[in-house]
Amino acid sequence: MTRDRTHGSGKTRKGRQKSDSHPAEPASATEGLAASGEAADPETAVFVERARDLVETRFSQVSLSADGKLEGEEAQSFLGSFCGLPKPIQTRALQEMLDRDAAKAIALLDGLLDRSAELPEEVLDLTGVRPGEDVARFLCRWHGLSKNKGFQKKLRAVLHKRKARGLEVVEPDRTEAAEAVWRPPPMVAPEGFMSFPDGRGCRLVWVFRHLPMRRILAVGGLIQDRGGLKQVSVQDLSRKEGELYRRAILEDEVLLVAETDPAYCAFRIDEAFRRAEPADPEQRETYLKIRPLLVGLTGAAEPVHPASAIACGGEGSGEGPAAEDPLGRGVELPEGGLLDDWFLEWERVVPLADRYEEIQQSRIIVHPFQTQERISAFFREATREYFTDPACRLLWKTRLEDAAWVLQAKGRGNEARKLCLAARHLSDPAGDPSRSPLLLHLVRKSLDAVLAEKKAAAERTPSLIVKPGLEGR
Repeated sequence: MTRDRTHGSGKTRKGRQKSDSHPAEPASATEGLAASGEAADPETAVFVERARDLVETRFSQVSLSADGKLEGEEAQSFLGSFCGLPKPIQTRALQEMLDRDAAKAIALLDGLLDRSAELPEEVLDLTGVRPGEDVARFLCRWHGLSKNKGFQKKLRAVLHKRKARGLEVVEPDRTEAAEAVWRPPPMVAPEGFMSFPDGRGCRLVWVFRHLPMRRILAVGGLIQDRGGLKQVSVQDLSRKEGELYRRAILEDEVLLVAETDPAYCAFRIDEAFRRAEPADPEQRETYLKIRPLLVGLTGAAEPVHPASAIACGGEGSGEGPAAEDPLGRGVELPEGGLLDDWFLEWERVVPLADRYEEIQQSRIIVHPFQTQERISAFFREATREYFTDPACRLLWKTRLEDAAWVLQAKGRGNEARKLCLAARHLSDPAGDPSRSPLLLHLVRKSLDAVLAEKKAAAERTPSLIVKPGLEGR
């Protein structure tokens, strides 16, 4: 019969030895042996000196056979000397030998099992996280030879941790000669989140990468259409912390965040970084460290936008021809004022606003219907002119698609389809954006805002004209 191969303090109800608590992290073996020798009584110091001789001199002289077993009289003498050491000193010596030559140290432990020697339970902590098939086979064999149920339970917990880390494992119910199986860490699919774009084209984008040992790497970026990656944050969270963070951003009523394709989110963050890096050098360095994790999701290729799955239908699905609403006044906008701060770029609208003002202030006496037709024609022309630039079309197409997807994910399908249809008017370089009432609405709204600002600036400017009837006031 094989004896129990664990050692510890405290007694069970049947008088057997068991460990009262988890062993403390062993210090560096060289330092540990030195400290033991300095602070020990003369008898212990003798054992410490023997351990030093085993580790520093005799360990290197031990040879292994082709199948990784100890061979020769030197090896057997080494095992005998090692078994004569006290258990605490054995633990420190084993740690040093594992650091020097792990394969030979594992062969030594296998030889001790052959001798039915009692191994310190602390050896489990020293070997449990080390990679290698020989380690996996040794742990499996140790489990089979031990009769201590408590120790077997602890050893199975160590095997579970090895699986989680992707280290080699031999299941305890398999034969001793079974090959170790490398188990890749169980990976959870990454997650992506995106907020509704604001009027400046800013939105928050997150990518959650699930790591081994129940950790989550949360990468968040504040991106802007033309400003690039404004800010970036990287957080290493536990699974519980990640779930609380996830719930907090999805339930935020101000940001309006929706879950989306993680590959698309990763692409948007890296695309923004290529356009413009964060102003903070520390944030830039932080992003460069985790950038391969994001690029690995996309392969540096732009993924299909998730909004492409939204069924927009044809012209009769919500937006009619531009001729029916040439000023975009009747378009149904998303509820909650989500587009209230959406305006076209000011510097590109100002030249169009000057022409719009000329038409409004024209002194040519014409019929009101002719004036209306002239204004309608101008708005269609202004919409086409504004979206002539391919970069501008792509910018607004992406913003509309991002907004449409967030609304779709929030269960607001009708509003999402209107934004998605407007985006599709910009998808085709030869398409006519003036056929979209929503785009016409944005042009009219931006032009009116520019004229209102010019009027307010004129009223703030002091006038030298003396108005009759105001002299005596």
